[in-house]
Amino acid sequence: MCVSGTCHIQCRDKGDCVSPNICEAGVCTPPLPSSGGARGTLDDPSAAGVVESGQSDSGAGSGGEAGGGGSLVDDSESAGAAGEANCVNGGRELGQIVYWCSKVNVHSTSSGWQTDADCDSGCYEDPLSYCAKFWPKTSSYERVPLSPELKPFDWKYCANVEYSRGETQYTCCGSL
Repeated sequence: MCVSGTCHIQCRDKGDCVSPNICEAGVCTPPLPSSGGARGTLDDPSAAGVVESGQSDSGAGSGGEAGGGGSLVDDSESAGAAGEANCVNGGRELGQIVYWCSKVNVHSTSSGWQTDADCDSGCYEDPLSYCAKFWPKTSSYERVPLSPELKPFDWKYCANVEYSRGETQYTCCGSL
């Protein structure tokens, strides 16, 4: 994580993270259970990664608003590169997001993976709020294994693209 031009590793091992989170690539993330994936929902406040409706610990707006502008991706791009599989905890897959710390996040679209147009959103974003930024009907997310394809991760301010599988991938779930 970078704050005021100084970068710091968020964690070095599991003991640096609040339970049940684990340390993965220097970032505290929800564990990937053997049953499928870390899940956060609006319906179950005890689930991993939960943000109550209308709240966000990342400072983003609620209801999928990005700076008051509403959804950045319309529902016709739902599922995009990620497909339309059912989510483990119910609902349909709306799309996917991938984080790579120190790079701008990417999301799935009908034409493939795209860097977030804000050229700023990084791995500190709450997955539920971040999914809702692109798919306002998001009600939950599930952490999934990284897909094999390379994705276009940009540096902050969209200064330089690097291709990588990323570090953490989530499926955004909800109703179409």
